[in-house]
Amino acid sequence: PLASIIKPIVLILGAGPSLGHYTATVFAEKSWRVASASRSCKDQLLDSRHLDLHVDFTDLNSAENVLYKVKRLFGEFPTVFIYNGFARSFHDANDPWSTITKADVEREMNANTNSALIAAQ
Repeated sequence: PLASIIKPIVLILGAGPSLGHYTATVFAEKSWRVASASRSCKDQLLDSRHLDLHVDFTDLNSAENVLYKVKRLFGEFPTVFIYNGFARSFHDANDPWSTITKADVEREMNANTNSALIAAQ
């Protein structure tokens, strides 16, 4: 059957060295095609079943076309979409309100919420 020939695609957004890497490994062991996206990746097809994509989720422009990059290089859109992007700032524990900046809030909202919505469009 056709389903046994064409392997599904998982797109892991935020595929860093810990959870993202291990998630990619689990899918790859099940013969899925894997697209890993993170700040540390470079845009490259590693082999016929593994694609790395550079994406910085604090920058909405970076996240905007990630699904189309997968389609262009694998020939179809991902079957499964996993969002693991994350950003946080550390603030003075004694006075956190005085150290939070507008730039921190924008960067964290982009990475933790907005980029997932933009990437999925």
